[in-house]
Amino acid sequence: MNPLFLILPLALHAAPEPDAPVSAYLEAACAEEVRAKGPQDPDAEPTTADMRNAEDARVACSKKAMEKELDAFLVPLKKKDPAAFKAWMALQADYNRWTSASCDIDERLSGEGGSMAGFTEMACAQRARSHRAWFAKQLASGDLKPFWTVVDAMQSKGKAGVQEVAKQLAEDPDLKKALEAKLKETNATTEKLAAGHCKALAGAPSDCAAKLAAYFHAVGV
Repeated sequence: MNPLFLILPLALHAAPEPDAPVSAYLEAACAEEVRAKGPQDPDAEPTTADMRNAEDARVACSKKAMEKELDAFLVPLKKKDPAAFKAWMALQADYNRWTSASCDIDERLSGEGGSMAGFTEMACAQRARSHRAWFAKQLASGDLKPFWTVVDAMQSKGKAGVQEVAKQLAEDPDLKKALEAKLKETNATTEKLAAGHCKALAGAPSDCAAKLAAYFHAVGV
């Protein structure tokens, strides 16, 4: 990972990407908090601590945004449709576990160590939570067209990511041995998440499960 990547403004941090609306959402929600945690002297050379503070701020802010948007969707749903509320709560619990496992794998696949250890995992957590926050916002609005547009745009990234991980593990037998069981379990959770969301989302496309699995792979691992 290029350290400079981590200190750029959020608009550049994840753009231009197929999930640009999510990046724009995160920029609007978190730019001020990230700047407050970054270097106070714009002309100073950023230190690793500066970069870590900025990434920590992104992770914390994306988590806060996710919880806020989920509450906005779930709290009214609890009274309106208790069964749907229960289903979404279960899906969110699965998503939280999937995020933790997926980002741990992402970090271990990165091979980063020393002062840069943990940056890939933090970036993954920020990405997963910001996607979830933005998705919950679409759910609360009742208009999922923007979400499905992003899902479609991320298909090639998700499929390519699966191929890249398989290639990396094939070239490193020790890493494959260390990660194979956890990756298999995480991939199974990805499929479970996709199927569960397809069941919960009204008007989902006929190829929903495959599309959402690729989307989740693009977001996580």
